[in-house]
Amino acid sequence: MGTVIEFPRRDSSREMFRDTPARTNRRRYFGAEEARCRLLSGTLPARSVILGSLNFSGDDNPLFPPDTRICGSLVLYHCYKVTKVGDGLEVEGNADYIGTLRRLPRRHKVRGILTIMGTDIKGVPRGLVAEGGVIIDEAASPSLRDLATRMPCRWSSSTVEMDF
Repeated sequence: MGTVIEFPRRDSSREMFRDTPARTNRRRYFGAEEARCRLLSGTLPARSVILGSLNFSGDDNPLFPPDTRICGSLVLYHCYKVTKVGDGLEVEGNADYIGTLRRLPRRHKVRGILTIMGTDIKGVPRGLVAEGGVIIDEAASPSLRDLATRMPCRWSSSTVEMDF
């Protein structure tokens, strides 16, 4: 059976195209600057692709919708208002969660290094992938310690110390 390609059809009752499954399931692409503004205002649609890296800190409170893909790195540095991010988050680069988050998203995929330091994260969800390895701090929960031993960072086998 071949692939079915569905084009939007013009609705005669309106001047707009009506939504078809192909149209509603397609991903929307945003540059990093526009995506940052939309994340902070909570207007980024689900299944969006962000072209570039994102950095948030302090009072920033980005709202990540489900199934977002970031074609770059993600840094959440002491964003005390952020307790979770949308499930299905994919990060093509590194993901650094420092002093933020209480829960990792389900189906979280990081192609680079996943750094988790100074967080209250207790458990590790199923489907978590960190291809470049995991870096944690000394105060990490036992489940995070287990994760770090199963997915060690490729470039360092020793403990990484960072000053905050």
